[in-house]
Amino acid sequence: MTDSTEHTLHTPGDLIANLPAVFGFFPEDSLVLAAFVDDGTRFALGPVLRVDLRPVCAEALDSALGSLDAHRASGGCVIAAFVITTEPAERDRVCELLFSASRAGDAELLGCWSTEGVLAGGTYELEFSPPGAEPLDDWYGGRIPEVVAAAAMGPLLRRGELPEPDRQAALEFFARAEEEIDDVAPGTVALTVAVERARGLAAAVRRGGEAGRAAFATVVGAAERALTDESQGQGLVGGAEPEDLACLAGALGEIHLRDAVAATVLERPRAAERVLARLSRVLTGDARANALCLYSLVAGPAGHGHRVAAALAVARTEFPGHRLTRLLCEAQLRCRPEIVAERVRRGSRQVAERLGVARADPAGGIDGLAA
Repeated sequence: MTDSTEHTLHTPGDLIANLPAVFGFFPEDSLVLAAFVDDGTRFALGPVLRVDLRPVCAEALDSALGSLDAHRASGGCVIAAFVITTEPAERDRVCELLFSASRAGDAELLGCWSTEGVLAGGTYELEFSPPGAEPLDDWYGGRIPEVVAAAAMGPLLRRGELPEPDRQAALEFFARAEEEIDDVAPGTVALTVAVERARGLAAAVRRGGEAGRAAFATVVGAAERALTDESQGQGLVGGAEPEDLACLAGALGEIHLRDAVAATVLERPRAAERVLARLSRVLTGDARANALCLYSLVAGPAGHGHRVAAALAVARTEFPGHRLTRLLCEAQLRCRPEIVAERVRRGSRQVAERLGVARADPAGGIDGLAA
């Protein structure tokens, strides 16, 4: 078994030790489904899903397994299931649901393992494997290796970070703050003024023509300058042009402007990750949802891939009807991250093309996520 960073996972315990870095927190009372795709020479780790055991029902399990249908349909996909709980009755109930799903053909399970928690030295054991399978000795059971030595932990440790102790702490990274946009960047125009200006710019973009091109140049230029200031260490603390940050904040509340700046944001993931993290905490409504969505696209390239799922989880919970959130959640399970980012980038280019600002791009764009 090989994970997406080209590290070999020899035992189920190896994968369990990597889960805190994958999720950004130590999972507990959880069912984890890890999909492995056979590329002809090896099984590579694909999507990893986590479901709360509070308690999980057959419908929730079917939904989670169904989320991996795109990989199952491509052939050669197997799923490793891990039940993490200290409650024996809950463990047995979930394992029975998984066994029934496997027997009915709803999931091709590599095996199902249980553990009380993701702790170095903790034990795991095999609950069941497919009929006729002959698991390796280490697959029957063993001890979880050092979590801090897990391959996925490396990027976090290099930045002096550790996974959060639980899921709630991971979600609180994006908790709404009391500060306003002018607290984030002193001297910024009031957010209400920025929002009103963004509405006018969005209307101009929709109308097109020379006014639309000018509006496009205004908002994209502001985004570029805001990210440049941030990359030079002067963006969020009294940058030379703090109004640019307010313009970007206002743009996130308008769908046409969000799409216009998306390509610029994706081109500067490290600066964008820091800016969007702060903006997501001070904005509300669609602007906050869009900040969280764009954050989920740049977090991985910026080295914070463990926060992608948390950003989308917050957006999904707070804004269940937000279309881009839904599309990105679905795309996470169907496509590799770089493909998702490229589709969004193409959609951003299409805004420019419609205005005659750039050459036409024939591919699907943000709406292409649903294609």
